[in-house]
Amino acid sequence: MEYTSSFDFRTGLITVIVVLVLLGVILYALIKHHNFGLQVGKTGSGLDRIVSWFCLITLVGVSALVYNFTMIKYTVKDQQLSVIRPPFLEDIVIKKSDIVEVKTLETEGFVIRKSWGNEGVFGYFGNFRNTLLGDFEFYARNSKNLILITTIEGRRIVISPDGDEMIENLRLEN
Repeated sequence: MEYTSSFDFRTGLITVIVVLVLLGVILYALIKHHNFGLQVGKTGSGLDRIVSWFCLITLVGVSALVYNFTMIKYTVKDQQLSVIRPPFLEDIVIKKSDIVEVKTLETEGFVIRKSWGNEGVFGYFGNFRNTLLGDFEFYARNSKNLILITTIEGRRIVISPDGDEMIENLRLEN
């Protein structure tokens, strides 16, 4: 079975702002340095062009890298839970036989701190810390419907599928 995870308002807003800024920078660089028949002032020096293109390539590269770490959907099949990511990175796979506990988390007052990861652009992913959970991995696009999965090895993974069907599916088949 496949499960989606929709953007919450905060994640959607941050993602839209970052994408619009990225598009604005690209458009500015193209107009300023290539003119496309438009005469928008004097083009800069060679160093100015190098710095602009370096910044543009860095911004696009970092955005692509961040996107590649995000999750697209979850699947539960063949006795495993998979967090599906873009094709450049390996999916996160958890065998159902390794799961010792599946439970919902209260989202009210759920305060997290990043150890490594991203909190906002394209979702939440990476290693986080919380006073109640300690260290955990977060793979979600919103901060609602949080599900904590604990494995035999002691890994704590938090996901957030749309709806409640996934937790029942994990509990029934586990």
